[in-house]
Amino acid sequence: MKIKHLFIVLVILTQSCALLRQPDYDEKLLILEHNLKKWEHFTMEGLASLNYEQYSFRKNFVLRKNGNTLRFDVFDSGFFGLQPRMFVSAYLNEEGVEYRLITDDEINSFAYDENFPKLISFLDPLRLLNKSDEIIKKQKLELDGVSIYFTNAMTIEKIVSHQSEHEVRFSYDHNNDAQNITLLAGRKEITALMIDKIDYHKPEINKLEER
Repeated sequence: MKIKHLFIVLVILTQSCALLRQPDYDEKLLILEHNLKKWEHFTMEGLASLNYEQYSFRKNFVLRKNGNTLRFDVFDSGFFGLQPRMFVSAYLNEEGVEYRLITDDEINSFAYDENFPKLISFLDPLRLLNKSDEIIKKQKLELDGVSIYFTNAMTIEKIVSHQSEHEVRFSYDHNNDAQNITLLAGRKEITALMIDKIDYHKPEINKLEER
């Protein structure tokens, strides 16, 4: 009986060691590639929390990315969520950033910060995978004035701009899908995106309409 118990203990210990084993370099490379490709094109929907001085708003948002083109729309849901209208929109491509507010008053103008789409634009899988060796070894990458930090699971933890002192932080669910994206300025939270839905198909992204 003692021998049988000892055998069971050895089996459990062997399985535990297998579970705790860290992935090797090649495995990390595959995991990194899988995680980064999720940022190539997507549509995210959820709730945006916007903070400015004494003001705090919660609005619905849609964030679309297709290659180097990105559009971020925040909606004012209206009474009982009916007839939503645009609160703020931002469009970014290789030519730069363009944004649109529904009004030009001071309260509304805080809702857009061009640093957010600029930092999100660093989510370029092909560009980052060219630096995969540095990412795997250091879990940090210096690129065009920003630092990109990675977790042990080879997901992007945060992107920090040295020039503007802005940063974007990411958290993930158990499938390593983005769950929260937070924009900070000088360590103060400006915008937090709580993601309810992600679609990884290539979205059609239109430019902002002329007024």
